[in-house]
Amino acid sequence: MSIPENQQLPFGLSREQINYILNSYMPIPIINDNMESDNITTARDSENEITLENLTLTTISTSPEYVRKSSKQDFIIISVLPVNPLNANFNNIAYPDEEYYVKTDKYGIYIYNAHNLNEYTLETYKTVYEYNKTLEISHLEQLQQLEHLQQLEQLQQLEHLQQPEQQLAFIYCRSSRVNDCSIATQKTENIKYANKHGLQLLPFGFQYDNNVSARNMKNLNDELGFWTVDNMFIPDGAHIIMYSVDRLSRNLELGIQWLKSMVKRNIQIHFVSQDVIYKNNISSIAKSIVHQALLNAEQFSDITSEKIKNTIKRKAELGNYHGTAPYGFVKHKDNNGIHILVANNKEQFIINQIKARYTSLYKYNFPTLTYKKKQIYIIKTIIKYCNDKGFKNKNGNSFTPHHIKSIISNI
Repeated sequence: MSIPENQQLPFGLSREQINYILNSYMPIPIINDNMESDNITTARDSENEITLENLTLTTISTSPEYVRKSSKQDFIIISVLPVNPLNANFNNIAYPDEEYYVKTDKYGIYIYNAHNLNEYTLETYKTVYEYNKTLEISHLEQLQQLEHLQQLEQLQQLEHLQQPEQQLAFIYCRSSRVNDCSIATQKTENIKYANKHGLQLLPFGFQYDNNVSARNMKNLNDELGFWTVDNMFIPDGAHIIMYSVDRLSRNLELGIQWLKSMVKRNIQIHFVSQDVIYKNNISSIAKSIVHQALLNAEQFSDITSEKIKNTIKRKAELGNYHGTAPYGFVKHKDNNGIHILVANNKEQFIINQIKARYTSLYKYNFPTLTYKKKQIYIIKTIIKYCNDKGFKNKNGNSFTPHHIKSIISNI
């Protein structure tokens, strides 16, 4: 299908770009204001074609919470590209009305305003878009890359081993604490490396885990595991770039298992600071460098963990309170640097009110209620009482049954 020559072009794109989008491999969902996601329809007619008029209706107002599946979102964002390359700030505060093509794994292509996308989504896909532009990969070529990957996945499902025509890469960064190598530093060095080797980023080719430990590879429960293990969005034969081996793992056994699983798919893992590529037919020297780095990372983690435990134990013997102060107290550092619990008068007042209310209610006889149902009724009544009085928990939220139970448990 093509656009009639006399039809006005929307979005600031070329005729060729619009024609490509109109005939994209994935259908374009149309969602009206009164439609739910379960009732999504596509703007294709009986001949599997869509019209330019329908394309302009794809802007919707729902907001994806993250780039991955969540309780509020049943799709995954594969790519975010600006509708107009001249308006590509990827900023939901300063430029909330800018429009973006958002391609998902389930429903196809949407058009979202920037204010419908969260900061992490905009940040990661801006990195990909701007980097690929430095390789002189046009706006249209980045759209076409999605088509290529979709077709590649279908061929792989038919058990035909296919390699990407382009050298496609995925950059992963991880930081677990304040004095760790920052995400910004890792991103900068990884992008320099990718550029040096002429690697093009996948549409979702920059993700990071912040404040996530790799001691037992907890990052497999976050971005790393999501994109490389839980889902097969990274095609066989692609490249994964990390700043250093310890950004992958601080567990020798789990780290080697992950590396082997990637190599089985002919994926090459590039460790920038070690200047080593873990791949099929890796030399024994290069392999030993990676394995030794994993061992060193695990030993460093063990030593750090032991130091922290010993410090906590020593301070506890001096009367130091470790952890978050319970409701009714605040942590205070004394002249010796020891954290002690000090009563919070406002919260203590609320605790006393809750206990008094519980004692008063408990005295009543509820002949039709069992002990368990009586407790449930009393707790619900106390929660309503707290809400009416404007009493809040330590986080400034309304009390929950768990909070009330913890307060009345020592009556």
